[in-house]
Amino acid sequence: MGKINYKIKFLFFLIVFSGNFIFSQNYTIGYDVKYRPKVDDSAKVSEKYLLNINTETKESFFKFQDLNHSDFNSNIFKNNSKNIFKKYEMILYKFYSSDYLFTANWELLKQKKEILGHVCENASISFGGRQWTAWYTAEIPIQDGPYKFSGLPGLILEIRSKDNDYEFFARSIEKKSDEVKAFQAIPMGDLEKEKTFKRNLIKEPASQYKQNLAQGNLKVSVSFNGRQSSDKEIIESINENFWEWMNAHDNPIEKGVIWIK
Repeated sequence: MGKINYKIKFLFFLIVFSGNFIFSQNYTIGYDVKYRPKVDDSAKVSEKYLLNINTETKESFFKFQDLNHSDFNSNIFKNNSKNIFKKYEMILYKFYSSDYLFTANWELLKQKKEILGHVCENASISFGGRQWTAWYTAEIPIQDGPYKFSGLPGLILEIRSKDNDYEFFARSIEKKSDEVKAFQAIPMGDLEKEKTFKRNLIKEPASQYKQNLAQGNLKVSVSFNGRQSSDKEIIESINENFWEWMNAHDNPIEKGVIWIK
């Protein structure tokens, strides 16, 4: 009888230990992000993003895979143990951060399909002025996903807006120990402070450049066809490029937010 109890205890220990080992694994999920940047243009853009997850610290970071080729320009840090949620954007070659909250008012549905070898179920949510359908797998019991999406009883492997303007598809799942580390950034504050900052910047995108010139903190020499550009020409170029990019990107993932770069 004692031997049986010993075996049961050992088996219990093995299950608990193995369970802790499995669920403390870190993951890196590769996602393809496809979206329509301009309202009156049906053309879509595709970019690659990574979601690094640390299941022990309950942190994750959804970030662009290639800094030089991301107009989506939204990197999301989540720390569920400390309730810290931040969005990072590259604006005029500097990183800025803003705080956000995501309310996980999901409606669980009953359909099933397989994605990357995992059985997935679907759920829907209204978020950012759009209706979304997500596919998540309880086989990876991590309540996370691409962008701000989280709170389902499993990892989100696919999610798309009903209007098909935005789609996220997992292309790879790896068990890795990559560090979950957010960017060093200039804080903008909450959503309202973010909007105020961006509205002011839109009026004069080159304002920081002009301020640095006035303080003598900037020495830039730009030449084209052998002719050096003046400070005035550089300022005009910064403003024009900024406004031109905005004009080509007027369909943000969350309606009502200000999308700049």
